[in-house]
Amino acid sequence: MPSRNKNSQRCVAATEGERSLFAASSAEGDIIRRSFRCAFAKLTIPSLPLPHSTIEGQSPLCNDIAVAADGTVFVTDSLSGRILRLRRGAGALEVWAQDARWNAKGPQLDGIAVLGDGSVYVNLFEGDGLFRVAAQPDGGAGTVTKLRTSRPLYHSDGMRAAGPNALYMVEGETKGTLDLISIQGDAATVQTVKDGFHGPVSLVQVGDTIYVLDVPLKYLFDPQFRSRMPPPFKAVGVNQPR
Repeated sequence: MPSRNKNSQRCVAATEGERSLFAASSAEGDIIRRSFRCAFAKLTIPSLPLPHSTIEGQSPLCNDIAVAADGTVFVTDSLSGRILRLRRGAGALEVWAQDARWNAKGPQLDGIAVLGDGSVYVNLFEGDGLFRVAAQPDGGAGTVTKLRTSRPLYHSDGMRAAGPNALYMVEGETKGTLDLISIQGDAATVQTVKDGFHGPVSLVQVGDTIYVLDVPLKYLFDPQFRSRMPPPFKAVGVNQPR
């Protein structure tokens, strides 16, 4: 999420089994892991630097994090065209998947989610793309498939699993929607659940409510707005569609 703080964090994800919280630093570009051992004690583990970028002129940038059922952590590296992986118990990130369609200037890979069959789904922030990366039996990355969406996607951002064959996703500024994506084979039907957001960047579901973090990114990146104080960040509750 955007912040004026030089030590700002871009995204967070938690693992239930190990009681660990992972956060991405937008200032330093690395991953921070914090493990909560009990209610009153905590252990901070040194940050995990990202592997060097493979795209000339761009530095690695973690954008979003997803945690699989077995505790494996997956990270989108927006400026390096790859998905990184942190195996459970490992002390370093490794490149898990790359694809030539992700190698472009500017922010590309963004939201990420893992569905029940172990497949990893990612979207593109600049561009129109929703991809599935199959997981091989040994945990490695398999075939990368671009899904056929029922409409074009724009400024796709945070994404979360919404069942065995569905995803919740937000589309950011100039679009401003919370979407439900239903997947059947290589096709994906995009249904708008709620629109009217100023700049949604992420979401989380708690019970029957989906909380959308509405934070216009223009206050970070648009020269006309960078000197202005952004409005308060808002977490907007939306009822789960039936």
